[in-house]
Amino acid sequence: MSSFIKRDVLGWGFSLWLAGYLLGFVFYALVPPALIGWFVMPIGIGLTCVVLWKWCRVDSIGKSILLGIAWSAIAIVCDYLLIVKLLSPPMGTTNSTFTCTI
Repeated sequence: MSSFIKRDVLGWGFSLWLAGYLLGFVFYALVPPALIGWFVMPIGIGLTCVVLWKWCRVDSIGKSILLGIAWSAIAIVCDYLLIVKLLSPPMGTTNSTFTCTI
C-alpha cells in the first residue's frame, strides 16, 4: 500500500473524523444538542484546511478526488458505526419536524 493511501487517506481521514467526534462530546456538555454542529463544523473545516495545506501532498486531480471521496466515506462509516449504532441517539433531537406529503 502506498504511503499516500496509508498516511493521507486513511491516517488523516480517520484522525480528522476522530477530532470532530471528540469535539461533539466536548460541546455536548456546553451547548444545546441541536446546536452542536454549528460549533463543531467551523473548527472541523479549519482543521481540515490546515491538514490539507500543510501535510497532504496531492500531485494530480485523481488523487484529490480519491482523497475527498475516501474522507467522506470514512466519516459516513464511522458516524454510522460509532454514533448511530453505538449511541442510538433519539430521533428528532431538533425543534423542527419532518413531514412527507404524497
